[in-house]
Amino acid sequence: MIMLTFEKIINADLTTVWQKLWGEDTYPKWTSAFSADSRMQSDWQVNGRTLFLDGSQNGMISTISEMNEPNVLVFTHLGFMENGVEDFDSPQVLKMKGAQEKYFLSENTQGQTIVKVELDTDAEWEDMMRNGFTKGLDILKALSESA
Repeated sequence: MIMLTFEKIINADLTTVWQKLWGEDTYPKWTSAFSADSRMQSDWQVNGRTLFLDGSQNGMISTISEMNEPNVLVFTHLGFMENGVEDFDSPQVLKMKGAQEKYFLSENTQGQTIVKVELDTDAEWEDMMRNGFTKGLDILKALSESA
């Protein structure tokens, strides 16, 4: 697995950026860079259940490992969902099981929010992740700055 890091400075306060990152209406907008019909379902509990899905019910089954709103949110990926069927032990899942996706938000002295994302990924998904997060964080910036 490789770790990728992305960072974006946004001219908006921490709370606004957090809400745009995880809001039910705004999450699909910035994650459209990954999939046009991307969505997240979460119980918002540490060690609870979070699903990252597309319109075909494909995606990741995860849990929140750490949450300190509005500064930190860490997901640990546990399995895949394919056509609505959960997979926790195929060879592809075992290769990614335990991978983390970490979001860190902080405010600088100019009142801007710095969003830093660190994630573990397999080399076969590196290009998709680089492209998705680069475009997605640009969309997040636009959403947050127009609030």
